[in-house]
Amino acid sequence: SARPPLTQAPRSCGDKLDLGGRVRLGAAKSVRTAQVTPENPMPKLEIRAPNAPEDIAAIGTLCWEYRDFLLSLGGKDAEIVRLFYPENAYRALVSELEEKHKAPGGMRLVFLDGAPVGCGMWHALTPEDAEIKRVFLRPEARGTGAGRRLMETLIAACRDAGFERILLD
Repeated sequence: SARPPLTQAPRSCGDKLDLGGRVRLGAAKSVRTAQVTPENPMPKLEIRAPNAPEDIAAIGTLCWEYRDFLLSLGGKDAEIVRLFYPENAYRALVSELEEKHKAPGGMRLVFLDGAPVGCGMWHALTPEDAEIKRVFLRPEARGTGAGRRLMETLIAACRDAGFERILLD
């Protein structure tokens, strides 16, 4: 029998649309199902370079949330964060993000329904090698396809800048 046409496209490669109009949202550790209706539409996802002082402030806030998340893992993970990113050193790093990630590097900010919910950045290690750093999404953005889209965006930006190899922090 023929399948009826799809009325709502999945948002990312990991999302699947079933015949009842429900989208299965891919997530790293779990999968949840959201009913897409006119009253509950797909969240609007936007990923772009920061272009205003409030965008830079949002990235700074997200970077602190990222550090807090890493500390919350406890054990050796928290020890590593405290060793390599003590609070004063991290404060200095966050204040210099624009300089550290200027071209050929860059930063991207993730918005979900207009609210900043994530970020990622890259910088040159060598003329051929880029490093992607500080990829973070707030809990409300997880499972929406935002992480996949962010990584695809960061990788494409590194390739567009001419890097031959991309490393992850």
